[in-house]
Amino acid sequence: PAPFFFICPLPEGAGFKVHLNDPNHPAGVGPPQVALPVACTVGSTVREEATGAYGAAGCIWPSTGEYIGDIYDCVHTSPDSDPDLSQFGYAPGTNGVCCPSRALACTQPQATGPNPTEPRWWYNSVTGT
Repeated sequence: PAPFFFICPLPEGAGFKVHLNDPNHPAGVGPPQVALPVACTVGSTVREEATGAYGAAGCIWPSTGEYIGDIYDCVHTSPDSDPDLSQFGYAPGTNGVCCPSRALACTQPQATGPNPTEPRWWYNSVTGT
């Protein structure tokens, strides 16, 4: 499982937690390979990571190097922790996790079922809520 500081902040409610992970993350451990969360550096405008410098840029899919910052926002990790992310194979200075943007959340199909509906939610990177 992902370290708690790599969980996207979701509001109170159903108790769901989410983190984006790449099952083919080059820094994953295994076998079987453990999927590591897609980390980033808050405020970075870098769209390409240097080899082995996972999390040292914006939101980039680790196994392919594809920039995904147009549909994911880099959200600061838990303020209650000051983790040494190098133990997980991330670059020094990595301080964020890639969370779904409003654009991505609103384009997902609705799931139907017997339970009451839950409002769609995304992290607003402009307001920080």
